[in-house]
Amino acid sequence: MTNKKLERSRRCPACGWKFPISKVSAPIDRVDGKTFNCPDCKTALVYRTESGPMYRIFTLMTIPAVTLMFLYRDSALLETIGAFVILPLAIIAAVIWRRSEFIELVK
Repeated sequence: MTNKKLERSRRCPACGWKFPISKVSAPIDRVDGKTFNCPDCKTALVYRTESGPMYRIFTLMTIPAVTLMFLYRDSALLETIGAFVILPLAIIAAVIWRRSEFIELVK
């Protein structure tokens, strides 16, 4: 692993507190470059991500996926596209986004 990879962590460099995966329990909004204080040691941290715009685009794709799956049940083609194309792409995008997020000390 490179030094850059080691620096990118979801743990507080001062106390080891781990930034939660769940958006509900996160202490801040997941907006790239947003500063916040560690809940445990009050160290100034900044949230970073490399794939925020991509995540937002694929999140919006869940709406047509659910629409195609449930409103057009009589059309097997549209239901299949929603269930097996759009929805899995949105799930993959969410996983990629979560894996690319990290926190670092405010400089």
